[in-house]
Amino acid sequence: MTLDERLEKFNEHFHYKEQPELFEFDMSPEKIAYRNEALRTADRDLYLKYLTNRYSEKLQKEMQSFDLSAKNLVKIDKASAIELFKRYEVNLLKSDISFLEEDAIYNMYKVSPESIEFLLEGYREDLIDVFAPIDEVFQNGRSEIYLDKSGVYSN
Repeated sequence: MTLDERLEKFNEHFHYKEQPELFEFDMSPEKIAYRNEALRTADRDLYLKYLTNRYSEKLQKEMQSFDLSAKNLVKIDKASAIELFKRYEVNLLKSDISFLEEDAIYNMYKVSPESIEFLLEGYREDLIDVFAPIDEVFQNGRSEIYLDKSGVYSN
């Protein structure tokens, strides 16, 4: 899916263009789409230009976060990912966009077993900021995922 297609899909669902005030920076569907595209394609300038035009007050801190993610982003196969998850006791992943999309970028989480059910509520329909069970990430023949190895987070 191209960036323009993703932006259109997100706007149809979230109506962020019509009501941008409803979306804080961290949960802006538009920002998430631009960040995803820039990370996957290693196009730092794309994200820098977007932030400069839309969120100049967030530029410095967000570009530091972006650069850390860019440095730690890998495309990893299932066996290597599972081994990594076991080593760091990761029991949940969080994707920036729908975990069903090939372009999703995942972060690793270690959460209490009691929290998992709550965090997974609605995950199959969510389009952004989605917790997903590890065993479902590699479904439908997917052999690789984008993984941000910046760290293991807890919730």
